[in-house]
Amino acid sequence: MKIEQMVCFQKVVQCKSFTKAANELYTTQPSVSKTIDAMEKELGRQLFLRTSRGVELTDFGQRVCNDVRVILRIIDSWQEAEPDGLPHQEVHIQSTSTMCNFLSADFLTRCRKRRPGIDIMLHECRRAEVVREMLGKGINIGIVPLREENAADTAAILEVVKKNHWDSCALLRDHKTIFVSAKEPLASKETVTTSDLKNLALSTYSIAGDENWLLYSKYFRAGGAYRRHSKESILSFVAQGKCATIFPKITSQYESMIRSGLIVPLDVQGLDMGSVTFQLIHPVGNALREAELVITNELKRYFKELMAQSN
Repeated sequence: MKIEQMVCFQKVVQCKSFTKAANELYTTQPSVSKTIDAMEKELGRQLFLRTSRGVELTDFGQRVCNDVRVILRIIDSWQEAEPDGLPHQEVHIQSTSTMCNFLSADFLTRCRKRRPGIDIMLHECRRAEVVREMLGKGINIGIVPLREENAADTAAILEVVKKNHWDSCALLRDHKTIFVSAKEPLASKETVTTSDLKNLALSTYSIAGDENWLLYSKYFRAGGAYRRHSKESILSFVAQGKCATIFPKITSQYESMIRSGLIVPLDVQGLDMGSVTFQLIHPVGNALREAELVITNELKRYFKELMAQSN
């Protein structure tokens, strides 16, 4: 029995659906079905009952579920174990500016206390360039955001990950939200609808293919765009009350202007802007140095705790 099979099995149990489990694991429904079929064949017993409402555990499946939960918990404890005699090392992480800013605000401070012998170096680039930069610079740890609305881009990134036989796991699913100035009247309005956005200008990145502009500009004031080259510049305009912007909610919360209350997230009734899943990617086996393995486990632990707090 492989660990990957147990992880897949547990995800199906949680989602009560092969399709939803596949989405969570960033794979296909046939792949999940094949994995479960292989488990049932190996065990010689049926694990799930397929019904019109989804899937349900058989009695034997419930027994396996209880054991798998314990096994995966034990494996997590192995990963969290303190290494012995770890020499002072540098660990490099490649990601987007948003994630690098987020990690700088809290994760790095935490790691300095927990792992004083490891220096973490963050390298910024655009989302589509994370894998290429890792390959070009020999960086073994990357965090890449995958957007639900850009299936082709996500598939291309995951295909390169698969081609290189790297490990890939979801660290965080961060829902996007609209940020406005705390001085904006809508910030204190009890219920905000899409019609309220017509009085706001939208600030996005200056690149022509900016996804937020392409997807959401229709809800905002026509001709009132602020196209900027950096996130800091965008948020500066938002703080001044000139416009609104759209970013993932959790990974933007540590920006100084948001922490100080100059900018606030805005919930809009009837407008689901989707989410961004930040995926941790890295080589497997002996390709990771001990310090890199420690940091990948620290990242998993950190985001697991973060998601537990946010829920």
